[in-house]
Amino acid sequence: MTKFLSQPLFVVMLGAPGAGKGTQARMLSETLALPQVSSGDIFRENLKNETSLGLLAKQYMDRGALVPDDVTINMVMQRLRRPDCGRGAILDGFPRTLAQADALDRALSDQGSRIGRVPLLEVSDEAVIERLAGRRVCRDCQAMYHIAFSPRRLRGSATNAVASCTAGPTTSPTPFGTVCSSITSRRLRWWVTTLPMACS
Repeated sequence: MTKFLSQPLFVVMLGAPGAGKGTQARMLSETLALPQVSSGDIFRENLKNETSLGLLAKQYMDRGALVPDDVTINMVMQRLRRPDCGRGAILDGFPRTLAQADALDRALSDQGSRIGRVPLLEVSDEAVIERLAGRRVCRDCQAMYHIAFSPRRLRGSATNAVASCTAGPTTSPTPFGTVCSSITSRRLRWWVTTLPMACS
């Protein structure tokens, strides 16, 4: 379908953690024959290959700190400069902040391109909590599974599957009361840093 595009198409998928950005990005990637550029995949690649940016990011991650915008931006920009992104890309998980969005806008403008579409995925808190609480990740390959949505795949990797976050009871009356604080912090981070970008 990209043969019908008059210029490179860059699509930015926005949505809270668990909204389905990765799933929708994969579908768009297949439909438009454009690469899916996932910030998670980029981080894993840089960490695995022990690149200078990956090692720098690891210093922050090891102490539980957020990786600074400039490190994340440089990783993503390196990925977007690869030949397969010449006709555009579907960005999943980036940008997450106004600073990242401005950097992306400037970089694309410098090469005569721009952000073409910005779908915002809206999902109920209840659905997001169910998705995040059931996620599992393989220790070996980092593949994502779900105890309800992909149980067969999970059983096949049961010896290596670990929870990405741990659910637990609490007396809190908030919608986050049945899940761990990591889900709460991810949702709050979305509201504070990313949602304003979607509304600007």
